[in-house]
Amino acid sequence: MGKARGILVLTVGVVVVAVGIWAGQVNSGSQVPAPSVTAPQLAPVAADDHLPVSAADYQRALTAFDDAVRPGAGQVDAARTVAELNAANARLSQVLRAQADKLGALVPPDAVAAEHEQLRRSLYELATAFEQPTRPSTPNECGVSPPVSDAVRASVRALSLGQSSLGKAAAAFAAHQFRVGTSLPKVPTAAPSPPEDRRAANGKIVERSGPRGRGRLEITNGLTRDVAVSVVTGDPAKPQVMIYVRVEAKATISGITGTYQVYFKSGTDWDGARHGFTSGCTFEKFEDIFDQQSDWQIDLAKSPVGNAHTSTVGRY
Repeated sequence: MGKARGILVLTVGVVVVAVGIWAGQVNSGSQVPAPSVTAPQLAPVAADDHLPVSAADYQRALTAFDDAVRPGAGQVDAARTVAELNAANARLSQVLRAQADKLGALVPPDAVAAEHEQLRRSLYELATAFEQPTRPSTPNECGVSPPVSDAVRASVRALSLGQSSLGKAAAAFAAHQFRVGTSLPKVPTAAPSPPEDRRAANGKIVERSGPRGRGRLEITNGLTRDVAVSVVTGDPAKPQVMIYVRVEAKATISGITGTYQVYFKSGTDWDGARHGFTSGCTFEKFEDIFDQQSDWQIDLAKSPVGNAHTSTVGRY
């Protein structure tokens, strides 16, 4: 018969820990007090001098790893701000390192010795990756910062099976009938939803302030995207009136007062709450000065024979 595995030999007075199971000295119940024995100070035993744990005990260790990682992975997935994400990542990094250390104290079955080392290396690599803080995203050309969910998804992808060396280790274990990595989020297999392209109704007055006058402005949108046209008497961020004009459509602003300039911005995915587009934004203004004494008509179409000039302006 071959040598039995999974047997731990206890030295008197020494507590041995293996796979989370504590084996201690048993009180025999005898009325005679046990002699006082001082445990010798032993040097750490090299891993090669230990017997491999049984397959059942090793699977319990892998399951304990999953149980330890699961809460941290869930906190990463639930983060809704960059600060929450960084805090969750830091906690998860500590858990991953602690689990790598625990596995390092374990001698695996011979059949998965290589996979065991691959798993430990993967945990240290992931721990290092999750120590790096996520920085707030830079706003795009429309002044919109990507939602923190994008950063969360990036962290989840780093953890997910098939997206990291940990996934490869889990697949290698599966070939030997061991399960690990069940606590980690899976990347959705379905195609991502297309970007939103919200639009306001054509001719919708998005914003209006101040007194009314007699001026009138008709706009024809000959561009390739929807626009928001503003009648501006001062700060373009605080227009007298702003109107939404869909592509290949017309709309009219009435009740304009005073002397004014015409600004317009184009883009995709209109955010009504912030009165602006969220993607592909451009910002321009007409060089001409308009007044309420006349009814004006402008055609937003690029033409070499046009009689009005526009210029690019900063985001407003």
